[in-house]
Amino acid sequence: MRKLVTHITRILTIGFLFGSVNLLAQDLLQPTDERTYQEYMDKVLEPLVQNDASLLKNGILYDRVFPMADLVHFNNPDSLNKSNFKHFTRSLSELYGASITPQTDVLSLENMGHVAYHFERQGKIQIGIINVDFSIIDSLALKPENPKLEIVNQRLTRIADKNPYLHKKALVISPIAKEGIYGENTVFEFGKIFIQKTDNPIKDLIAIFENNQSFTIFQNGNLVNESITVNFSKRRYARNGI
Repeated sequence: MRKLVTHITRILTIGFLFGSVNLLAQDLLQPTDERTYQEYMDKVLEPLVQNDASLLKNGILYDRVFPMADLVHFNNPDSLNKSNFKHFTRSLSELYGASITPQTDVLSLENMGHVAYHFERQGKIQIGIINVDFSIIDSLALKPENPKLEIVNQRLTRIADKNPYLHKKALVISPIAKEGIYGENTVFEFGKIFIQKTDNPIKDLIAIFENNQSFTIFQNGNLVNESITVNFSKRRYARNGI
């Protein structure tokens, strides 16, 4: 089983990082006894992890983690951009895991769950918002025409005075309801699970529900509506979101 995981990790690593570059199997470190995808990636990316935190948005290098939440493409017009409880928690987990710089000022996944469940028991559903900048490795960084990375001792190393990173933003919004959303009149709260570390903060945000129920949540960069009550046409139960 470990050999199978190692083989899959190897294929995925090359595929995610260098889809446009042909690499020989011996170019990078071979997986050995790593228990996770990230353990292996941190060996391959060791020089970048150790030296390049200041070049990364919020010290986050998304290539370190297995991107199940697909935050690189999540907000693109031609891709899915609907989140739910599972996707939101996965997104937060990936940003934490990809961070080289400790995110001590950000609500942890465990604390987020405590906050959400505390208010859920009071009949108040928290709306989680993640608005965070992060960085990825440019898939063209090893192109011989304009290389920004090189392979040294089977590890990726940045060429001096080159920047191989692209900057992205994750905007993820979802109800955080462990037990689901149940009822005709539902109270949603904003601001308690709100993680914003970006050069492009939320300016205006309007939430629209069925029957054209519209609520202004942010206006001119300010949270102006911390609690709303939404009237649904019939009782509903939704475990993963609305």
